[in-house]
Amino acid sequence: MLYTIIIILPFLIAIALIIWKQEPILPILLGIFLSLWILYKFNPVAGYVNLTNYILIHTLTDPNTWSIVILFSEVLVLYHFFSSKGVFQSALNSKILKKFSRYTVELIALLLNTVLTFEEFLSVLFTSLLFKPFIKKKNLRPERFSFTVSNLSPSLFTLIPFTLFLPVVVPLIGNTLTGLGIDYPPIKIIIRSIPFQFYNIFTLFTIAATTILKKDAHIFRKKIAIEAREKLVIVQNPRSTRSKGDDSKFSLYAGGGSIIIVLTTLILIAVIFLPNLGSLSRINRQNIEGLLSSAVLGGIIYFILYMIISKKDNSQNIVLKNNGQNGAFFPITLYLILSLAVSITAKRVSLGKQLTELIISSNTKLNLYPLLFFIISVILSYISGSRLVAVTSLIPIALKGLSTAHTDPLIVDYFTYATVGAIISGSTFGVINSVFSPVFIVVTGASELSIKSRVLLQLPYTILATVTSLLFGYLFTYMKINPIFSIIVGILVIGSLFVFLKRITTSY
Repeated sequence: MLYTIIIILPFLIAIALIIWKQEPILPILLGIFLSLWILYKFNPVAGYVNLTNYILIHTLTDPNTWSIVILFSEVLVLYHFFSSKGVFQSALNSKILKKFSRYTVELIALLLNTVLTFEEFLSVLFTSLLFKPFIKKKNLRPERFSFTVSNLSPSLFTLIPFTLFLPVVVPLIGNTLTGLGIDYPPIKIIIRSIPFQFYNIFTLFTIAATTILKKDAHIFRKKIAIEAREKLVIVQNPRSTRSKGDDSKFSLYAGGGSIIIVLTTLILIAVIFLPNLGSLSRINRQNIEGLLSSAVLGGIIYFILYMIISKKDNSQNIVLKNNGQNGAFFPITLYLILSLAVSITAKRVSLGKQLTELIISSNTKLNLYPLLFFIISVILSYISGSRLVAVTSLIPIALKGLSTAHTDPLIVDYFTYATVGAIISGSTFGVINSVFSPVFIVVTGASELSIKSRVLLQLPYTILATVTSLLFGYLFTYMKINPIFSIIVGILVIGSLFVFLKRITTSY
């Protein structure tokens, strides 16, 4: 139990530093290093070697990583081309478009987001970049734009039975059932789990309520608006808030990071092993060569970071500026790559298994499985920033646990559908809210909001959908109530809040 709590801390520390300092790159590297350091029994050499020689290299050579980067590049190039050649500007100034209200433009963006939902990241990416010019031209509020774009597609993605989610999850469930000796079509489990995806359903209804009623939660609105204006000033004149002294300090911090880690490692080796000379045999030539090669690679990485960050004014400017898309491309790409490295680290430290063992005991009641696995999925997807990590880690564990908990291990029933639905629903939480999620990164850049602003503006909706899912979804599931009834009750509660509680909602 203690180990599980300790292994979670580096991810939480990284998230806290990113939100606090609004500097994503170095906190992510720190979080990954601390996780690996703990995994390898607090061996700093193994932790550092695996950070540079496995996690980063594995991420850079993973086809998944480069498919996302290439897709991002293609869309960004198209956007930049159309903008620079005046096609977008001509469209924005056309008579037809001038007649469109910002409300109509928002509905068009939502429609595009929905049409492209067969692949959630593609949907978010295209909608974010193609509708970015309308934020200023049609006075779309960045907070509202980022909320709708980042919430709609991820919530709808798993509810539609013809998206790219099926080819991933159906074989996963099928292989697990086969291993348990259960003969049951996995596609049926997916379809019957859809009504139990309460977080997705309540989030979609929240979007519908805010769009139709033209109301928004205004918690943190003033603070977010001020931060957005400050951010715009920094983007337009970044040197106004950065002195030469700051540059030199940041240069020392970024460029000297690898040297500091290596020196600290050598000192720790001396302190740990010198008192016991017999242990020196553990430090062989391969250890030293691994350490030195990692130091060289680490030095290169920190040098690249310094070149990107110091030359591009400030790594906090993870934004897609109207006239500087190329300038923002490298920091945002690096952020994307490192966020994917976090998900690989989460898999390597078996975070899903650790969380399950912490919350689920061998004698857990069958009725509690959906509720507990929703909570685990929320935590795991938020910490890793990945839906796949949560789904691929937890579904096999859940199905094996359910088989053991049933009186007949070959039974597939209500609680099987509910638990699978809970895991999938919880995974959406991380896609939308985690600072490591590619969806979060792209939408933050497109809306030109700071990382802290994006986190804060998402809070009221996230709390509303999560609490409603827990109270009227998975607690009702504990009593084996029909999920349709749970959905109706949850929708009535959310609708009542938006219609009647004028103190926490206001027209946009």
